Amino acid sequence: MLIIIFIDIYNILYRILTRLTIIVNGVKYMSKREEAIKLMEQIRNCTPKPLFEKISNEEKGIRFILGYLNKHDGEEIIAKDLADKMNISTARISVLLKKMTDKELIIKSEVKGDTRKTKIELSKKGKEITKAFHEKMIKAHERILDKVSENEIKSFLRISKKISEVIKEFSSED
Repeated sequence: MLIIIFIDIYNILYRILTRLTIIVNGVKYMSKREEAIKLMEQIRNCTPKPLFEKISNEEKGIRFILGYLNKHDGEEIIAKDLADKMNISTARISVLLKKMTDKELIIKSEVKGDTRKTKIELSKKGKEITKAFHEKMIKAHERILDKVSENEIKSFLRISKKISEVIKEFSSED
């Protein structure tokens, strides 16, 4: 999830910062724009590409839905809720949900009293896959803890929070 955030940060930083390079007495001072471009390249270079290049946008959407349904187990989740949460159209969510139904990952049913709404919940297979993915993510984070110090993690989280706040501010301007 953090890698996806950094990819989004990369795209946002490129659009936010626009200034020119200044050379004074032969010393090159990078503009915010150039610093941002350099930062984007550095972030891109530290992203574990082999892992994330294999995942299609559709697969990311399916994983998001599985995780969301797992987190909100027992709640009445309808297709429109998912579309709103993912900021995609109801037509697009219908396509994803159809594929997930075909793969037996979810169970769709009509909401009592309103046949226009479709309730979505995880199937047994969906729960098993979600649990397995969750375990895989725990193991990945255990490896991170083996290689990254507590102070580095705290710094990373502090910086990530600041970056998230900037992104929220930028997003609210649109």
